[in-house]
Amino acid sequence: MTYKHVVATRIGPPYVLQVVKDDLRAPGPKEARIRVLAASVSRPDITVRSGEALYTGTPLGQKVPFTPGYAVIGDVEAVGVEVTGVSA
Repeated sequence: MTYKHVVATRIGPPYVLQVVKDDLRAPGPKEARIRVLAASVSRPDITVRSGEALYTGTPLGQKVPFTPGYAVIGDVEAVGVEVTGVSA
């Protein structure tokens, strides 16, 4: 199974963002997989992507490529064996 997500291929202007397709993997022991229904783009996402928040050579320690947008809403599809408090 595959999924699509947006990736910042490097630090820079908006055109460094690309939609890519990756293989969907099972969540790790302490992870949950969420089918994202909506995701926001916030000022910190823009700051990191643009390089305005450079710290020790990478934006806030962020390595590229990376997927911006951590504020999401969606449905939990799968959980790792050590996950508590949420279920698929």
